[in-house]
Amino acid sequence: MTIRAGRKVFITDANSRRSLAVARSLGRRGIRVIAGHDKTYALAFASKYCAGRMMYPNPKKFPAECAAVLLDHLRAGRYDHFFPMSDDVVRLVARHFEDFSAAVSLVVPDSGALETALDKGEIIRFAAAHGFGHPRTFFIEDLDSLHRLKHEIPYPAVIKPRFGSGAEGIVFVKKPELLAAQYLRIHQQFPFPLIQEGIPHTSPKYGVHCLFNRRGELRAAVVQRFSRQYPNRGGPGSCFETVDRPDILEQGVRLLKKLAWKGVAQVEFLEDCRDGALKLMDVNPRFWDSLQTVIQAGVDIPHMLFRIAVEGDVESRLDYRIGEVCRSILPGEILYFLANFGRWQTKPSFWKFWGDRLGDCILSREDPRPALAFAGIALRSLTDRNLRDSVFHRY
Repeated sequence: MTIRAGRKVFITDANSRRSLAVARSLGRRGIRVIAGHDKTYALAFASKYCAGRMMYPNPKKFPAECAAVLLDHLRAGRYDHFFPMSDDVVRLVARHFEDFSAAVSLVVPDSGALETALDKGEIIRFAAAHGFGHPRTFFIEDLDSLHRLKHEIPYPAVIKPRFGSGAEGIVFVKKPELLAAQYLRIHQQFPFPLIQEGIPHTSPKYGVHCLFNRRGELRAAVVQRFSRQYPNRGGPGSCFETVDRPDILEQGVRLLKKLAWKGVAQVEFLEDCRDGALKLMDVNPRFWDSLQTVIQAGVDIPHMLFRIAVEGDVESRLDYRIGEVCRSILPGEILYFLANFGRWQTKPSFWKFWGDRLGDCILSREDPRPALAFAGIALRSLTDRNLRDSVFHRY
């Protein structure tokens, strides 16, 4: 199709792999991409497909101020579509749903569905109510119950914040006597986190990546396996491969339909190596960091979402290329390689950097500047704790 001249979109969180993938996808098609971030430096800012940039307050630290700045910018910018790219910004959209919906075109579910997906406790409750498998989960209502429950909880256990992404705040506990101290430490920053049974890290992890139109009809769905992740026992993926798993796809699509979903989402499952059962781990109500893998597999979901926004709908694309591998060498694959003794036997090989059906989330021959920018961002992270967390957890 030919995009009408002058089409323009705004994306947030420009320092993420997903935002870079969206900028490249739409920029290649002649759509002007304006990127925003809460810092002056970001991966997408360096892309040749970024036509402009803007700054906004940190959405986690200053949510009200950030919402006001974003709304003013969207109202003045006459954008064709708005892509909220992080949990923090999606939360602002959910809290100010009518204001954002009036300011710019959005393809998202209602605020109730967004709030459910953003809360890891509520999505587990929702899954349990609708018959989906999930890790055994304990909800702490008051701190005194820790001492009563500590011997009922299976170990190793996982303490997981109800809000957040990128493995931030997740702690593994091996013994009952360690639970209370570890829980209270996480509770200070993330009030009343969940406690879940620890599923062995050798259990395969999968993501179901979906796009629905405004009527809640499925338009695209791709299943990826997380071939590698850092940290190895549970963290952001560093190597992804598209796989043919209709059973997992069906589970992810069915869960999102129960939520009356619209727009994009990622549903994450672990296939428990102890019994082979699928266990729901997370629902991300936005684009995901392995988005480039989906595009590489022949399903350009960012462009499809844009067409839904400006044209009303798009043709379904439910087939995709199997066996497409996409890596994130900077820094995930490097960190994985350094931290794992089995590094020489990894499949696909760590040492194969280019070839058919092999891509990278950041490295690109035709758009090389984001990789160069990453080097500068990594150097800055040595002295900036918040940025260091961004580099080593969000990627």
